[in-house]
Amino acid sequence: EKTPSQGQIAVLLAEASICRVRRQAQRELAAYERALRVASEANDNAALGLVYAHLGRYHEMRDPERAYACLQESVERFAASGADARPGSLYVQTMVRLAWLQAERKHPQARALLDKAEALRQSASIDDATQALLEQAWGEYLRRTDAPREALARAHRALGIALGALSVIEPGAQ
Repeated sequence: EKTPSQGQIAVLLAEASICRVRRQAQRELAAYERALRVASEANDNAALGLVYAHLGRYHEMRDPERAYACLQESVERFAASGADARPGSLYVQTMVRLAWLQAERKHPQARALLDKAEALRQSASIDDATQALLEQAWGEYLRRTDAPREALARAHRALGIALGALSVIEPGAQ
């Protein structure tokens, strides 16, 4: 059962989603910031991880440095909330997105995050989109560490997962 603050956060995230669809970036950001205030006031690490994950996605194309900071805060908050024991796709997605940004910067922590996401994939039910994202991130990491064959293999796996998830190829089609 949700607490009142969790209910408020869910409503604010839904509002942000509607604003995103309507291409109302300032209103979307304002809804995320209100959700962040509610989560902070409640001192709820899981909610803070959730909101920071959404803020990280919001800033990815607008302000990569801010996106990086939000994704890092999200991963830390999710971990502090005990999310490792019940990993959801959003936690793993956030870890993978942060690892991707770290791989772009050749940050040594990228490998550790990818390994952790991989371990969570093995122990939890992670959706196909998140599995494809993880494969893509591994590919990017391996490409930047001069392992082109392994990078290409991961990219092909990501594509296979994504195509399977989307049911793009019909049985018997050639």
